[in-house]
Amino acid sequence: MTAGTVYLKQLEEEQSNKGLQLREIWEKNSGSAPVLQRQPLRDAALGKLREASEMVCIASNTVLPKEILQEIPKLSQRGVRVYLLLSSYEDTYNDFIANKAIVRIDPNIMGLMILADPKEGLVTKSGFLFGFNSLKAVSTGLDWYATLNGEQLKEAFHYFIWRFWSSTEEYRGGNTLSPAIRAPFDIYPLLEPENFFYNTWEKRYLSDRVTAVVQSARSELLIGLSSYKEYEELFPLLNEKAYSGTRVSVYTDMQLDHSFIKDCIQNLNISIYSIPVLDQYFVLADDTDGMYLSGSIHDQHEMGIDLGPKAVQDLHERLKNVQVHGWTFHGTVSLQDIRGEEVAFETYNRKVDPLPVKDTEIIDYGTIEAEELRQYFERTCKPVFNCEDKLARIILHRWKIAPKVFDEKAKLDPLYDQWQKETNKVTAYIEKVLEYADTVGQEKKAVLSSLLGRFFQRDNRSEVDTIIKDLEKAREAIKLEVYDWANLPSLLSTIEAYSSKLLEQQLELNEKKEYYRKKEEWQKEKDVLEGEHQQLQKSFLQLESDREALLAELDQVDPEVEQLLSESESKLSELEGQIALFELEHEAVINGKQTEEKVLEICAFLDSEIKRFNSLKNKEKKKHFSNKIKPYLEKAMALIGQSRIMSEILEGSKIPDGKENMKYVMKQLATHSELRFEVPEGTEGLLDEYKELVSARAELKETLENLRKGNKEGKKDNEKALQELDKDIKKADSELQQLNSRLEKMGSEFTYTPKKKETSLPFSPISVNLPSDKLPEVGTLYRTGKIRQLAIKGENELALGETESQRLNAQLVLRV
Repeated sequence: MTAGTVYLKQLEEEQSNKGLQLREIWEKNSGSAPVLQRQPLRDAALGKLREASEMVCIASNTVLPKEILQEIPKLSQRGVRVYLLLSSYEDTYNDFIANKAIVRIDPNIMGLMILADPKEGLVTKSGFLFGFNSLKAVSTGLDWYATLNGEQLKEAFHYFIWRFWSSTEEYRGGNTLSPAIRAPFDIYPLLEPENFFYNTWEKRYLSDRVTAVVQSARSELLIGLSSYKEYEELFPLLNEKAYSGTRVSVYTDMQLDHSFIKDCIQNLNISIYSIPVLDQYFVLADDTDGMYLSGSIHDQHEMGIDLGPKAVQDLHERLKNVQVHGWTFHGTVSLQDIRGEEVAFETYNRKVDPLPVKDTEIIDYGTIEAEELRQYFERTCKPVFNCEDKLARIILHRWKIAPKVFDEKAKLDPLYDQWQKETNKVTAYIEKVLEYADTVGQEKKAVLSSLLGRFFQRDNRSEVDTIIKDLEKAREAIKLEVYDWANLPSLLSTIEAYSSKLLEQQLELNEKKEYYRKKEEWQKEKDVLEGEHQQLQKSFLQLESDREALLAELDQVDPEVEQLLSESESKLSELEGQIALFELEHEAVINGKQTEEKVLEICAFLDSEIKRFNSLKNKEKKKHFSNKIKPYLEKAMALIGQSRIMSEILEGSKIPDGKENMKYVMKQLATHSELRFEVPEGTEGLLDEYKELVSARAELKETLENLRKGNKEGKKDNEKALQELDKDIKKADSELQQLNSRLEKMGSEFTYTPKKKETSLPFSPISVNLPSDKLPEVGTLYRTGKIRQLAIKGENELALGETESQRLNAQLVLRV
């Protein structure tokens, strides 16, 4: 986690960088000399061409500018012969030179030379030697050309004629080759030059002349060139001259290859300068001798001329004015010696990029996290300063210090849970002991204030109160997290001893309370049992008396009832005899009539069942015939001795439906021939007589039954009362026996034998496993992965936090 901005400490330190050593570096000169405004070279060249009246000779290795090309038609119109010796032919020339000039191509030509009107005797109005690519150069104050004197012009014109007519590629009109015109005179090899110098394949006149000028210098040499390849033999000679005391100044272009510097960087007498767009190549010895070259020194077809004292001084003056706006090379230089506002490190690859030199530069190292919180609070944490590549004289180092802060993803260290678990265990244990002590104390107080108190020995409360206060004090200290856990073993020992005493007191208290409670219960129970026994004995005697009286009442008999019973039984016996004789004499008639009546009764029953069949539930309909109808039919027909007929009817039925089956049976019963009865003539009176006899018999039986029942009803209540008395007597006797047994068991005196119980404390001893590490005395301990962090809130907690973090093997961090 990153500390909030409010917790960052902003620091800065100033450092002088002036002693920084810079190697192989270019310094932008800071001079204020104005650049001299002179006539541009292009305008000068045009002016010389416009003065020509007979002949113009131009040698150039660069494309001729449009302004010069536009002068060629004008020269031709005035009758001036134009000869161009160029390195290549361009299509842009067609519109200007067609039949107005002779162009020959020499790829090895170098520089720009203009000869105007060379006359007989090789005396000319003008001859000029320009620098390499000079007509395209931007004016910098070093734009310059050399004017040829008479002797130089003679040798230069001879050199031009030799190179021009030696070339075979010729153009006169258009971009197609023209037949080469023969030279108007014989071309002879040139004599060795004395004033106009050049190189050939065989001779190095120019190189030798440059060497001669260098060797002639006594106090100062000024060399203008572009790279090491200009003239390799020159640098050993330059070094030699410099070591001998000659001051050597080398001028070059900033954007060219500078590998030549490697050969002279250690020579203190050699100074190297860079001028923007250097198109001048020269060698100046002292203030009098010098050479001007049209291009680089080493090319074999280069041109060059000696300069007179005036031209040398003029070029000197130009160099002074331009040099203040250029660059100076230093092999080794300290930053304090740099006066310019820009520098560039030399890379020897033509890509030299300028860099600004500042008076002051701020290096912001951003936010640095202090390894330790003390470094943060005391501001002693700083980055490794790195300003070797800073081009500023004063370096202002700035940085912010951030503390190691608490990781929001971190969780509380398990140490807290471990301590909380153990402290909760101890606290709960103490509370249980105090609660138990209060319970025992309340019980004892209640007993001592009662009648039983006289049986108990009073203890010394001062020791008990001291123990309770110590326990309460320890409990509060644990809650406030200020308890000295070194005292825990002593505290647990005190609790164990005190708990044992409390248990002994409670056992004694319970035992005595139990004794007097049991005795009181025994006496109450004995009194109740004796009262119940006395009352039950009295009730038992009363029941015995009531039973004897009821038995005496049952023995009495009513004579009138006895007489009526005897007469009724005699009449019934006589009537039974008459009916039996009548049935024997008229059996067929009586049986037929009984069968007919029974069949009618069965048919009425079936008709009733048929009518209520639809009201039955579907489940009942399925087995209604087999479960109810069929058993009734079989039983009814058996009473009249017609079981066979009923079996035949039932077996003959193939109808599964219960309703239709009942209709079928009823029809069969009504139409069966054996069940029909017709009363024989003359027997109608017999049946009536039989009915009267049967009716008389039924009435006599009913009368006899009523007499007997009436006699029994009179005695039945007494018998029932006697049965109830017997039950009560038996119950009372059983209860008396039980009471006698209980009283006998209780005895005449109370005896008590304490039951041996496994009585124990209402809580178990604890096993405390305190962590080996104590909780931090300051801050909060967290854990992320396997790493601990102790988070504190401010500097006031730093000293103790350092001690605690070391003890707990934790990182000390700030809680922001």
